[in-house]
Amino acid sequence: MMQPHQSLLVMLLIIPLMSCGGGDGGDGKKIPDILNSPNTPSTLKGTVAAEDPVEANITIVDSTGKTFSTTSDSEGKYAIDMLSAVGPYILKAEPQDSTQAALYSYSTGPGIANATPFTTLGLFITKYIDPQETFDNWNAADSRWSLDDVTKAMATINANLKSALENNNIDPNTYDMFTAEFNSNEAGINALLNDYTVEIDYSSNDFVVSDFTGSNIQFDETIDTSNYYIGAWFALEQNTDWVVTFTYTINEQSAQFLENFPIDSESVPLSRAAFIEDQWDDVGQSINESVNTTQGTITYSTTQFTPEYSVEGDGGVGTVITTSLSYGYHIFGNVSGQPIDQTYSFNWTNTYTRVK
Repeated sequence: MMQPHQSLLVMLLIIPLMSCGGGDGGDGKKIPDILNSPNTPSTLKGTVAAEDPVEANITIVDSTGKTFSTTSDSEGKYAIDMLSAVGPYILKAEPQDSTQAALYSYSTGPGIANATPFTTLGLFITKYIDPQETFDNWNAADSRWSLDDVTKAMATINANLKSALENNNIDPNTYDMFTAEFNSNEAGINALLNDYTVEIDYSSNDFVVSDFTGSNIQFDETIDTSNYYIGAWFALEQNTDWVVTFTYTINEQSAQFLENFPIDSESVPLSRAAFIEDQWDDVGQSINESVNTTQGTITYSTTQFTPEYSVEGDGGVGTVITTSLSYGYHIFGNVSGQPIDQTYSFNWTNTYTRVK
């Protein structure tokens, strides 16, 4: 399927130049207000916590090596705008109490990234490398983790803590400690953070998880995780059939590209993180890119990036997953001898429906 930014480049080369540039394009048309919205859906936020909320200095590195800094408050909460960043990100939270260990987290893009001893452990067991080493080299492709790496590690932790999670009314098959929003209280994941400690010895690539009595738990690093769908709204059954409807607008002009097109169930995004990771391949990673053609050179940069994800249903027949992405591009360059300096707004929506 041709993705929207690819369609854009085709249009620029084969159709008359459009005159709806940033602000007034010369013909009285203006770019949609969505590009200048005070809302910041490109925000990354989360909770930093161990046994208690952690006030920390937070550094986030995107896949290009660009750094962003913020702090968490007395409730462990932080929020920062990441519009100019390219996912995935790695996050390091250094507690203001220097006796506490640094905590690490990961995110495919805007959304939630909690930092706890369990997210730190999850990142460690993805490759058995000190997260600090990965943090220092995050802009190298072979140093970064994929979402698949991280969810497999998180599934391993959840499977080992299955009873403890269930006792706190948490579904171990789907619960994502990285992206599940929580507040500082005694319920849910906080109880788990209060009852368990994680100690990692990076020099020997070893770790110990202990319960509230101080007893080490038996941690099986090869435990079966075949029925775990970390971050998903539901565990997907075998042999399901889905269809997708794809709609697309450019500068508020609509077109429907596909309707009820059969799709492999493995291509259905079961979590918001999976959806965003996929879109970085098509949109986010082209935040700043130049394309050379025989007709000229075009440079484009992303000015707005708004992913949305929702689910209706419990995974059975009739379940609908809706993913949408609104984004803007500033495009400039020269095509066939004509200068270009324009701004475009896009939106596309994929609606996945289970039919069998």
